[in-house]
Amino acid sequence: MFYPLQTQFDDGVIELTRSEMLQQDHLVDNKHFVVSLSLGNTLINLNKIKCPQCRKRFDTMEEMEQHRTKHLTENKFKCEICSKEFPSHSSMWKHTKAHTGERPFVCQICNKGFTQLANLQRHDLVHNGLKPFKCPICEKCFTQQANMLKHQLLHTGLKPYKCPVCEKAFSQHANMVKHQMLHTGLKPYKCPVCEKAFTQHANMIKHQMLHTGLKPYKCPVCDKAFTQQANMVKHQMLHTGLKPYKCSTCGKAFAQQANMVKHEMLHTGLKPYKCGTCDKAFAQQANMVKHQMLHTGLKPYKCNTCGKAFAQQANMVKHEMLHTGIKPYKCSVCDKAFAQQANMVKHQMLHSGIKPYKCPTCDKAFAQQANMVKHQMLHTGEKPFKCKSCDKAFSQNANLKKHEMVHLGIRPHTCPLCTKSYSQYSNLKKHLLSHQKQAIKQEQQNGQVMA
Repeated sequence: MFYPLQTQFDDGVIELTRSEMLQQDHLVDNKHFVVSLSLGNTLINLNKIKCPQCRKRFDTMEEMEQHRTKHLTENKFKCEICSKEFPSHSSMWKHTKAHTGERPFVCQICNKGFTQLANLQRHDLVHNGLKPFKCPICEKCFTQQANMLKHQLLHTGLKPYKCPVCEKAFSQHANMVKHQMLHTGLKPYKCPVCEKAFTQHANMIKHQMLHTGLKPYKCPVCDKAFTQQANMVKHQMLHTGLKPYKCSTCGKAFAQQANMVKHEMLHTGLKPYKCGTCDKAFAQQANMVKHQMLHTGLKPYKCNTCGKAFAQQANMVKHEMLHTGIKPYKCSVCDKAFAQQANMVKHQMLHSGIKPYKCPTCDKAFAQQANMVKHQMLHTGEKPFKCKSCDKAFSQNANLKKHEMVHLGIRPHTCPLCTKSYSQYSNLKKHLLSHQKQAIKQEQQNGQVMA
């Protein structure tokens, strides 16, 4: 590598490259310059060759170039914001743009901004669809060579970058730096729509897609759309049937690593996420957030068929299966079918005879935890479910729902013998007993008459 030679004289500075000096026959040999040369009436002194960075003088070009390699290993230029050091002022200046948020180089296709022109040029390859760099191991293609080289580290299993705080290891330096932000607690990137803060700029950009409603990433198998490519890739694992992530405790397998990690929390018994309203603890944050919706009373998810509202989307989706009439989950013992897998699993407990859930007050055992919880309400005397029409209270929500049918005048349970109807099935059963008693009495009377 050769850098322009700057020579000072009275009228200013003349820059001469090595090729220009050779062309004008101003070299004694390939290493040494002559003491002076003439340009017009100006005599230029070339006794020493200056380093363009520190202005130190050298007798030969080779000495100067050898000296310049030292500058590459020196970190003389420090960022005033984060103290990161750089070998040159220009590289430090480019880095500072990341702190200011200035992105002067904008892609004309998608308007994405970049701090450096080189990054914009690399980004343009994404729109061209060109991926010239292929991994020699798995043949995955990349638009940028740097990304391909980073990817190859995954095959080696090497994780040379360790977090100095928790010693978590990473295959890529950038991922380690991103991870370190979690320890600082800083969230400098705010969503301009809802002001939610993020530790990483990329996560904020992904989050903003939720506000637009755009889902540009479609599964090629089922056409399900996603706002983020990573979620689409995770979803595709469901179609393959592969479950490469196994729980080290019970061997249960998962298609996604995140789900396996969440599952493993159940074995530890740890429940680090507490509800701020009732102090109920959860092993997973997502479950705690879902639970908190119950306290707000909000039910934003409505069934398109009957209008029933739910606090959680998952429960609404399960409910909608009831309207379709589809019951894809069959009990392997009695072939009874269910719309939801969870209900089928609960039902199978009845066949096993196992009742693992015991009431701590009276030791009564139950096959299902939900039934044990309902039973415990009888001991406490608590009746949290109140009727809005008459203030009658119930220990169980199901009983409240049955009671409310009386106020609504709805009587869905009709007697097949006399067409008398009831709001509750239990009342219909009592009524049918009266028909049975009447029939027995009639038979007895008929027998006496014949006698």
